[in-house]
Amino acid sequence: MIQFYLEKLGICKADKILFVADDAHWIWNRVERLMISLGIKKWYELLDLYHAVEHLGKISELQKGWKISEKKRWVKKNRKLLMNGKSTEVIDEIKRICKGKRGKKIKRERDYFIL
Repeated sequence: MIQFYLEKLGICKADKILFVADDAHWIWNRVERLMISLGIKKWYELLDLYHAVEHLGKISELQKGWKISEKKRWVKKNRKLLMNGKSTEVIDEIKRICKGKRGKKIKRERDYFIL
């Protein structure tokens, strides 16, 4: 249905296409299929900051031995990095603090950023 409406809106004539969504992987999988089916070769995908920061908080909460102040500082630092377009640095930091951890919850939160 969305493909029908996007075609009617003339999305193929757009200079740039930016798709913004939350963390649901099924959304991103559908976006790629949708863009390809519309014949669009290049588009941009943006994860909204609200959901990203929410997951940063969950990652910090799962860190054993961290004080509340450390958790807040870590989230604030990485939120600022995201706001400044430094997502690679955030991903590197998430990989670092999640390395070797096998818990289901931490894997889910890590995989939000790292697929």
